[in-house]
Amino acid sequence: MDLMKKLLIGLFALFMLTGCSDISTVKTSTLEFDKSITIGDAFEKYKYFKSVKWSDLETDNGKKVVQVDCDVDIDKLPDTCTWKPHIKSSSKVIQFTINKDGTFEITYMGTDLVTINGEKRSIDSSQQQINMFLEDLYANVPPR
Repeated sequence: MDLMKKLLIGLFALFMLTGCSDISTVKTSTLEFDKSITIGDAFEKYKYFKSVKWSDLETDNGKKVVQVDCDVDIDKLPDTCTWKPHIKSSSKVIQFTINKDGTFEITYMGTDLVTINGEKRSIDSSQQQINMFLEDLYANVPPR
Protein backbone atom coordinates (compact mmCIF):
# COMPACT_ATOMS: atom_id res chain seq x y z
CA MET A 1 0.00 0.00 0.00
CA ASP A 2 1.50 3.35 -0.99
CA LEU A 3 2.17 6.10 1.56
CA MET A 4 -0.65 8.37 0.34
CA LYS A 5 -3.24 5.63 0.72
CA LYS A 6 -1.98 4.78 4.21
CA LEU A 7 -2.25 8.41 5.20
CA LEU A 8 -5.77 8.69 3.82
CA ILE A 9 -7.05 5.56 5.59
CA GLY A 10 -5.84 6.60 8.99
CA LEU A 11 -2.07 6.66 9.01
CA PHE A 12 -2.27 9.19 11.77
CA ALA A 13 -5.13 7.62 13.71
CA LEU A 14 -3.69 6.36 16.98
CA PHE A 15 -5.20 5.76 20.39
CA MET A 16 -4.54 8.47 22.95
CA LEU A 17 -2.98 7.50 26.27
CA THR A 18 -5.32 7.92 29.23
CA GLY A 19 -4.40 10.77 31.56
CA CYS A 20 -1.84 12.39 29.24
CA SER A 21 -2.01 15.80 27.64
CA ASP A 22 -2.82 15.97 23.95
CA ILE A 23 0.70 17.26 23.26
CA SER A 24 2.26 14.35 25.13
CA THR A 25 0.02 11.89 23.32
CA VAL A 26 1.05 13.17 19.89
CA LYS A 27 4.74 13.48 20.79
CA THR A 28 5.03 9.95 22.21
CA SER A 29 3.09 8.26 19.40
CA THR A 30 4.48 6.81 16.19
CA LEU A 31 3.21 6.99 12.63
CA GLU A 32 2.26 3.85 10.74
CA PHE A 33 4.85 4.32 7.98
CA ASP A 34 7.78 4.49 10.46
CA LYS A 35 7.35 3.11 13.96
CA SER A 36 11.09 3.32 14.72
CA ILE A 37 10.87 6.89 16.06
CA THR A 38 8.25 8.90 17.92
CA ILE A 39 6.59 11.91 16.34
CA GLY A 40 8.19 14.13 18.98
CA ASP A 41 11.70 12.83 18.29
CA ALA A 42 11.22 13.12 14.52
CA PHE A 43 10.37 16.82 14.88
CA GLU A 44 12.73 17.74 17.71
CA LYS A 45 15.77 15.94 16.28
CA TYR A 46 15.29 17.09 12.68
CA LYS A 47 18.63 18.72 11.91
CA TYR A 48 17.11 21.34 9.60
CA PHE A 49 14.97 22.97 12.32
CA LYS A 50 16.30 25.74 14.56
CA SER A 51 13.41 25.44 16.97
CA VAL A 52 10.28 23.39 17.56
CA LYS A 53 7.40 24.64 19.71
CA TRP A 54 4.36 22.53 20.67
CA SER A 55 1.03 24.06 21.72
CA ASP A 56 -2.58 23.08 22.47
CA LEU A 57 -5.32 24.96 20.64
CA GLU A 58 -9.08 24.79 20.55
CA THR A 59 -11.14 25.99 17.60
CA ASP A 60 -14.28 28.13 17.97
CA ASN A 61 -16.42 25.02 17.59
CA GLY A 62 -14.50 23.05 20.23
CA LYS A 63 -12.08 20.96 18.17
CA LYS A 64 -8.84 20.17 20.01
CA VAL A 65 -5.66 20.70 18.02
CA VAL A 66 -1.97 20.14 18.78
CA GLN A 67 0.14 22.56 16.77
CA VAL A 68 3.84 22.30 16.04
CA ASP A 69 5.65 25.49 14.96
CA CYS A 70 9.08 24.85 13.45
CA ASP A 71 11.69 27.35 12.28
CA VAL A 72 13.83 26.06 9.42
CA ASP A 73 17.58 26.60 9.84
CA ILE A 74 18.39 28.06 6.42
CA ASP A 75 22.14 28.02 7.17
CA LYS A 76 22.13 24.23 7.56
CA LEU A 77 20.50 23.59 4.21
CA PRO A 78 22.93 22.30 1.59
CA ASP A 79 23.88 24.68 -1.22
CA THR A 80 22.28 22.21 -3.64
CA CYS A 81 18.87 23.18 -2.22
CA THR A 82 17.49 25.19 -5.15
CA TRP A 83 15.29 27.55 -3.10
CA LYS A 84 17.92 28.36 -0.43
CA PRO A 85 19.42 31.45 -2.19
CA HIS A 86 15.97 33.05 -2.44
CA ILE A 87 14.79 32.61 1.17
CA LYS A 88 15.72 34.67 4.21
CA SER A 89 13.58 32.65 6.65
CA SER A 90 11.10 29.80 6.61
CA SER A 91 8.82 28.25 9.19
CA LYS A 92 6.33 25.39 9.15
CA VAL A 93 3.06 24.97 11.04
CA ILE A 94 1.70 21.45 11.41
CA GLN A 95 -1.63 20.72 13.10
CA PHE A 96 -2.82 17.42 14.55
CA THR A 97 -6.58 17.34 15.17
CA ILE A 98 -7.59 15.28 18.20
CA ASN A 99 -10.70 13.20 17.45
CA LYS A 100 -13.45 12.39 19.96
CA ASP A 101 -12.75 8.66 19.58
CA GLY A 102 -9.24 9.06 21.01
CA THR A 103 -7.37 9.21 17.68
CA PHE A 104 -5.60 12.06 15.89
CA GLU A 105 -4.55 12.98 12.38
CA ILE A 106 -2.57 15.67 10.60
CA THR A 107 -5.15 18.06 9.20
CA TYR A 108 -3.04 21.06 8.20
CA MET A 109 0.46 22.08 7.22
CA GLY A 110 1.54 25.50 6.07
CA THR A 111 4.81 27.24 5.32
CA ASP A 112 5.61 30.89 5.97
CA LEU A 113 8.49 32.33 3.95
CA VAL A 114 10.36 35.60 3.87
CA THR A 115 12.34 36.08 0.66
CA ILE A 116 15.70 37.83 0.51
CA ASN A 117 13.77 40.83 -0.89
CA GLY A 118 11.59 40.92 2.25
CA GLU A 119 8.46 39.57 0.57
CA LYS A 120 6.31 37.43 2.90
CA ARG A 121 4.45 34.39 1.61
CA SER A 122 2.17 31.87 3.29
CA ILE A 123 1.63 28.57 1.53
CA ASP A 124 -0.93 25.91 2.50
CA SER A 125 0.21 22.38 1.76
CA SER A 126 -1.62 19.65 -0.11
CA GLN A 127 -1.80 16.11 1.25
CA GLN A 128 0.95 15.13 -1.20
CA GLN A 129 3.20 17.92 0.12
CA ILE A 130 2.51 16.81 3.71
CA ASN A 131 3.51 13.26 2.75
CA MET A 132 6.75 14.49 1.14
CA PHE A 133 7.55 16.62 4.19
CA LEU A 134 7.03 13.63 6.52
CA GLU A 135 9.30 11.47 4.36
CA ASP A 136 12.02 14.15 4.53
CA LEU A 137 11.51 14.70 8.26
CA TYR A 138 11.75 11.01 9.13
CA ALA A 139 14.75 10.50 6.82
CA ASN A 140 16.39 13.61 8.36
CA VAL A 141 17.11 15.04 4.90
CA PRO A 142 16.64 18.65 3.68
CA PRO A 143 13.06 19.69 2.96
CA ARG A 144 12.09 19.71 -0.69
